[in-house]
Amino acid sequence: MCGQPRSPEATLSTLQEALKLTLEGFTAKVDNLFTETGVKDKFLMHFIDRIRSVSDVKPDGTDRAADEVLADRLQLFQQFPEFPYNPALRIPDTPVEILHVLLLGFVKYLWRDAVSRQDVEGKELLKTRLSSLDVRGLGLSRLRGHTLVQYAGSLTGGDFRSIIQVGPLVLHGLVPKGLLTVWQALGRMAALVYQPSIPDIDEYCDRLTSAIQSFLEVTALWNPNWFNKPKFHVILHLPVHIRRFGPAVLYATETFESYNHVIRTRSIHSNRHAPSLDIANAFSHMHAVRHLISGGWFMWSKTDSDPPQMTTAGSAIQASRGDAVLMKLMGMAGLPLITVEKGEHHAH
Repeated sequence: MCGQPRSPEATLSTLQEALKLTLEGFTAKVDNLFTETGVKDKFLMHFIDRIRSVSDVKPDGTDRAADEVLADRLQLFQQFPEFPYNPALRIPDTPVEILHVLLLGFVKYLWRDAVSRQDVEGKELLKTRLSSLDVRGLGLSRLRGHTLVQYAGSLTGGDFRSIIQVGPLVLHGLVPKGLLTVWQALGRMAALVYQPSIPDIDEYCDRLTSAIQSFLEVTALWNPNWFNKPKFHVILHLPVHIRRFGPAVLYATETFESYNHVIRTRSIHSNRHAPSLDIANAFSHMHAVRHLISGGWFMWSKTDSDPPQMTTAGSAIQASRGDAVLMKLMGMAGLPLITVEKGEHHAH
């Protein structure tokens, strides 16, 4: 069960008290405060460590006056940001995000665990079961057994969405009974979590709470070490958030995660040593091409000694705006097709 619900105001008050005690030099009290309340803020700890670095001992080994040390700490404190705490404390509380808690959390943990338990023969059997399973009734495309098993450590949320629906079936006889029971409980819980509509909120939340408790109980019986991961606590808050925000699928980030495909496609011809730089260069190149096709102006000179002139692409380049396929590939499909007269070119 959940303990006493916390509020951003109470957490912030605890952090402010910790900062005050640090300025006054009560290091032990700060550590005890964090231990008693369970509040931790790595953002604030950066500034607390800086305050603690102010020495209360002179170079000759004698103690400095308390007022002098406090003055130095306060002077350092004046250099800190106005809000030296985690910025998330300024954001209203947000609901449990089922993509990262459920699919990229429980399902990922358990699938990796199940695959790692298989020997070569077991993995081949698991691949065959996945690939031969008829999933038309689930609205899924044919499962890629080799990919789901061979690359279990680098699957996406969409892969885990498929796995959660077939996991107990394909793992039967391949994993210990206790682990299979966990998979069955996870499947029952996931079926409730992904309900798109809730006719009776009270009945639904009671069933969901019972399913969550059942999942946590069988997980604890199988391997209590899983509870070192915070997501096993976060899931307890889901019924409360569903009462407040509605069905969990309404605020799942899976839809927005699909846009990552646009970024990944820009990193195809890359050695992956500096992927961010490669992606940035690719988008910059595409932006430059769009600028030229759109008739944008730019500074250009034929030689280093010539003064730069404002110029634009010639008519042959700008005529590309009449090619519907190219416009779509460049992400300009929403713009009207334009026919540019040949010979148009400007330079000033």
